[in-house]
Amino acid sequence: MKTSRAVVMALAVAAAAVAARGKDLEIASAWAGAAVPVDGGPGEWAPLLRPLGDPPLVIGLQNDARYLYLCLRTSDPIVKRQLVRLGLTVWLNGDGKDSKTFGVRFPVAAGPQAARRQPEQGEPPEGGSHAPSFDRAAQEVELIGPTKDDRERLHLAPDDPVQAALGDDSGVLVLEMRVPLQPSEAHPLAVGAAPGAAIALGLATERPKGGGRGRLHLGGGGEPGEGGPGDEGGMGRGRGGYGGRGGMGEGMRGGGMRGGATPAPIDVWLRVTLAKGPVRPPAE
Repeated sequence: MKTSRAVVMALAVAAAAVAARGKDLEIASAWAGAAVPVDGGPGEWAPLLRPLGDPPLVIGLQNDARYLYLCLRTSDPIVKRQLVRLGLTVWLNGDGKDSKTFGVRFPVAAGPQAARRQPEQGEPPEGGSHAPSFDRAAQEVELIGPTKDDRERLHLAPDDPVQAALGDDSGVLVLEMRVPLQPSEAHPLAVGAAPGAAIALGLATERPKGGGRGRLHLGGGGEPGEGGPGDEGGMGRGRGGYGGRGGMGEGMRGGGMRGGATPAPIDVWLRVTLAKGPVRPPAE
């Protein structure tokens, strides 16, 4: 819907100053009165979305007694390609610490290696791009933990505790995720927190790997930049801007280049207070 896209853009632009603050953003999760569908659709997230500013994303959170539900949206063309081609790792820590004890990376079908465009592939046609396929990219998740080196890639199944989906809402990329709050014998990886607790939530993307010979075209004007080597970024408070045609800024900070160059990794922590339960109306 055009209204939905306009709301997302207005929120992102209006909140650009938020990212300049030194402390982590604090967000309160809303209580989910019923199971939240994880399907990448429009849903009922609009009243819950809050802008991150830089990166140009809006985020919404809900929880019930069993799960935390997350929704991320962006209309920025570079960030959309970055998320789909490189994947987004959502780090969750029930102790409230900025540490990588449980993470879910999604999507993972393309991966950092596939995100690098080799020179022999040629440049996309004028006005076009090598857009990734949602169908191919949204079939798997990668579970990470108890250390960041312990990784297991799983094909998404309807009965899995972890669910994730990509979608498009009139040009706005929608990324949704569901993760269990408490571990179980069948699924030992979880947030490790109960409703009402304060947790840490990290959002991170990876840099393409494999040296500077390949190119990663993420849209925008100008020549694609060389994809440099890299790995999972640390989860500090560094911020990276995004430029190029249709971007949210004049260029790129943190070592990035203008136009279609490899953008700086998304790298941000949030403080999330889980909802305790349904909000009861005041007594008359």
